[in-house]
Amino acid sequence: MEKINVQLWSVKDQLNDDFLGTLKALAKMGFTGVEFAGYYDRSAKEMKTILDDFGLAAVSSHVGIGLLEEGLEREIEYLCEVGASFIVCPAAPIETCESAKEFAAKFNLFGEKAKASGLTFGYHNHAFEFAAAEAELPMDVLLANTCPDLVSFQPDVFWVAYAGLDPYAYLEKHLSRCKAVHLKQILDATSKTNVEAHRGSISFGKIRDLTPASTFIYEQEAFSIPVMEAMSQSAEFLRNL
Repeated sequence: MEKINVQLWSVKDQLNDDFLGTLKALAKMGFTGVEFAGYYDRSAKEMKTILDDFGLAAVSSHVGIGLLEEGLEREIEYLCEVGASFIVCPAAPIETCESAKEFAAKFNLFGEKAKASGLTFGYHNHAFEFAAAEAELPMDVLLANTCPDLVSFQPDVFWVAYAGLDPYAYLEKHLSRCKAVHLKQILDATSKTNVEAHRGSISFGKIRDLTPASTFIYEQEAFSIPVMEAMSQSAEFLRNL
């Protein structure tokens, strides 16, 4: 992969300890851009300067539902200043078809405001949106009730597999909505353990081939070896994919 971005939640503790050193290390590993999960008390101007110094692009940000509801304009302004393309809701309590419709109405409004400023709004799944307690999956209901021009889908392939679905088939079903994809690896369907990019059962090469126009973002949340060592191994694997 020529460009592989990193979700900074993966290294949140390291950023808290050494913000500049951690970003510099990620850039040296070969990551080309970042997806924020908070801004670590840096202004947009300061953040852009830091990223530019390390040759990193500001690609996206995960913004919690509370901030989206109460401070969307402020978030949009920040992301436009740092040059990002996406603003993404990382989770919402979408566990029923009814709640999916309620959030779809909100997301359409968020997406309209984001689009007016040149950003793409998206939703990032976990596993609970695929609960099969009703005739339809809440995730499907959400996508069916959001405008494709206003709301994109940021599939996290780990959580799709964790929920028991085929991640390739699910992405193929919604290809036009997958503007950005979270590459997160799962060891296998039995353990459901999050592991380094090269150690699991999901073929990131196949995901890339399914969605060649997507922006790819790597994330890891569970570690059995030191975090930065794990991130370096994954970056090397993805660069050579």
